[in-house]
Formats: sequence, C-alpha cells, structure tokens
Amino acid sequence: MNKETIPKILIVDDSPTYRKQLLKALNRNNYSIVEASNGKEAIDILKEEKIDLILLDLVMPIMDGFETLEKLSEHDKWRNIPVIVLSSVSSEEDVIKTFHSGTLDFVHKSTKISVLIEKIKRYLHMKNKMEYLEDTASELERILEYKTKKLFEAESKIPIAKYITSILHNLRNPITYVINGAELLHILIEKLKNEIELQKEKNLEIKNLFYLIESRVSEMKKAGEVLTIQTDLLLKKGYSDLNQEFETIDLNSLIKSEIQFSRIANPKLKDNGINTELKLYESPLIISVVPSLISQIVDNLISNSIKALERAKNPKIRIETGKELNYAWFSVEDNGTGIPEQEKNKIFNLFFKGTKGTNKKETHYGIGLAMVKETIDLHGGKIEVKSKEGIGTKITVFLPIHPQKQEQV
Repeated sequence: MNKETIPKILIVDDSPTYRKQLLKALNRNNYSIVEASNGKEAIDILKEEKIDLILLDLVMPIMDGFETLEKLSEHDKWRNIPVIVLSSVSSEEDVIKTFHSGTLDFVHKSTKISVLIEKIKRYLHMKNKMEYLEDTASELERILEYKTKKLFEAESKIPIAKYITSILHNLRNPITYVINGAELLHILIEKLKNEIELQKEKNLEIKNLFYLIESRVSEMKKAGEVLTIQTDLLLKKGYSDLNQEFETIDLNSLIKSEIQFSRIANPKLKDNGINTELKLYESPLIISVVPSLISQIVDNLISNSIKALERAKNPKIRIETGKELNYAWFSVEDNGTGIPEQEKNKIFNLFFKGTKGTNKKETHYGIGLAMVKETIDLHGGKIEVKSKEGIGTKITVFLPIHPQKQEQV
C-alpha cells in the first residue's frame, strides 16, 4: 500500500491500555494511527492533520465524547469524518444520543477487535466512495458553470435562457441532496443487512440503524418537495409569454403591497432590527408591466440591502416612489457596506459576485442583479446606482408611465 494512501485513524480514549490494544490490531492492518487521551487533544490534532476515521470514547476527562461530537458537527472539514463510538456505556439513551450527534456507529468495548476491524474497513470504503462522488459532482458543476457562461457569451440576449439558469441554480442544492441521500440510503441498507447477519442478538443497534435510515428518508422527501415546487416554477414561468402577462397597475400599490409582504415573509428585517421607511408619491403612478416580475425586482433589491446591513449599527432601508418626465420610479436605499468603486460597472454582469455585504454562510451565484437589469430592459426602463463604500447604496428603477391611463388620472 502506498504511504500516501494509507488511511489515518484517530483513537480518542483516556485508557492507555485500551489505546495500546487498538493500536496493535490496527497496525497489523496497515493503518496509520494518531492517539489522543481526551476530546480537546483530538480537536488540536484535527486542526493539524487530515484524519480519515475517528474511534471515540464517551467517558473522558476535560472534554468527553459528546462534547467532541458537538465540536465536530460545528466544523465544515470535520463534519463528514466517519466516527465510531467505542464505549463501555451502553444505555439506550446514550446510544441514541450518539446517533443524534452524528456518529456513524456505536460499538461496545466488549466487541471483538476483529469485528471492529471489519467495520472500519467497510466505513473507510464507504468514505472513499462518497469522496469520489463529491469530486465527480464538483467537476460536473465546474463544467456546467463554464458551459453556461459560454452559452451566455454567445446568446446573452435570450432572456428565457437566463431565467431558466436561475431556476436551475436553485434546483442544484436539492438535487444534490437527493442524490447524496439516495447513495447514503443504499449504504445504510447494506450495513443493516451485514449487522443482522453479524449481530442478530443486538436489537438495539439494528433499531438505531432503522432510526437513522428513517430520518434520512424524511430529509430526502423534504428535498424532493422543494425540487417539485421549483420544477413547477420552471414549467409555469418564463419570459416567452411576457406580452400576455402585461397588466396596467399603480406602482404605489404594488410597492406598498410588496413591502407589507416583505415585513411578514422576511424575518431578517425584524430579527436584525432593521428600520424600514416607506415614502410613496402623492398621486397614482400608472405603469404597464408584468407585476410578478416587478415584485421580484423589489424583493431582490430589499434582500441585497438586508445582506449589506448585516453589521450596520443602526440599519435602515428607505423605499420611495416618484415621477420624473415620462417615468415612474422607485428606489431602495440602505446605509450598509456600499459598493466598491471598481465594482460599480460590474454588478449587473451575470455571475459577478461582489466582495461587500455578502453573508459567507449563504450560497449566491451572481444572478440576481443580472436578472433585475434584464427585466427592466424588457420593460423599456432603466436603472441607476448610487453608492459609496462604507456609507450605503441607493438603487433606483425607472419604468415608463402608461400614457393613456396616466392622462385619465
């Protein structure tokens, strides 16, 4: 076996005698071993070394097994490391708690080492398979993004393609979740078969495997529901029927309704203590638009402002409507991070991701503002951006006034 491919196993146990016993057996099977006597030492090791599998005791000083599992779940790089809990504690409550905390298996210390070795081999094989699938998915995603960019470079004036791409980006996460969940379900079923053969008398372990499978299936079902909803959107919406969807409406009424909805539907407005101010033009502003698309623009601009206000001391958003020559306009203004000068002429480019006001925990693809600009162009309107880094941003959307209806007003 090539040295670079030898799996590295971390043994976390406060008993030197048991660690030595494990070390001897694992060395015979050509594994690389690292030892820790408690959870804190284990975390320090994980910060410095790449670990392929963890054998974890529950009862230890300084940091016990449950605290260690919690720490692992909080870290992106450690969350997917297979963990086998080895313990002399065997209460049903503790066993179930370990599964809830993310452990892959629970093995009593009285179990024969030969059985444990077989489990380790199987889980490392599973891990290699999952890593291969993830690498393949990442490569396919990279190719997809590259091909999509090339498509838009050649066909940048086709709005339906851009709309479809935005939906496909939203679909990618649930699709990936369903695929990965299905793979995990297959692995768990195979594991269950083996467990039944190896340890027919251990009903508790089999029961917990059923629990884990059931929870994964439930999560896959939820992901599938999201997938179905987004697919419906893809089938029912689009710019191809744009002319049939135009309606004559009052911009003031649309903005007022959208703000009321945002205050209810977007909890961050309230949770982040953001003060929202609305100032409507004194008279109706009659425009001919596709209302749902204009609502999407308003929602997108408000969402961007919320992200920009994440660290603001006195966060506020001001929404205003008005009239200028033959245009009705609305603006969304915030006192957030602002846009760097060198990025102002790029923010409407497809796939451009700004450096300011982005929550790193949230996935975004640089599509929102490109879609806003495309929608405004299709309505014969224009958009204006005023921003200063560290001060805030004001984005104003201008839409043509419906001439006949406005005269009646």
